[in-house]
Amino acid sequence: MIVMAGEIAHLLTGGAVEPLYHCVRPARDVPERLALLYFADLDPSLCEPWVRNAFNRDAAIGERVLTNPTRFGLRGFNVS
Repeated sequence: MIVMAGEIAHLLTGGAVEPLYHCVRPARDVPERLALLYFADLDPSLCEPWVRNAFNRDAAIGERVLTNPTRFGLRGFNVS
C-alpha cells in the first residue's frame, strides 16, 4: 500500500505538506486497473483548512475534492 499526500493535503495544511505527483503507465499484461481514492470526510463539500493562511485563503477545498476525480477521467462523488 502506498499513501501519497496530494493537492488536497497541500491545501488543507496551508502548503506545509508538499504534494506528490505521479504518472500511471498502463501495464500490458493486466486487463483492469483498480485505484481506490480515500477521503475521510463524511461530506467533502464542508472541508475547511487545518491551517488557514494566505496560501489557501481563497481555495474552495470542498469543491475541489468533489470535482478532482473528473479531472483524471474518474466518476465523481455522490454526496447525499
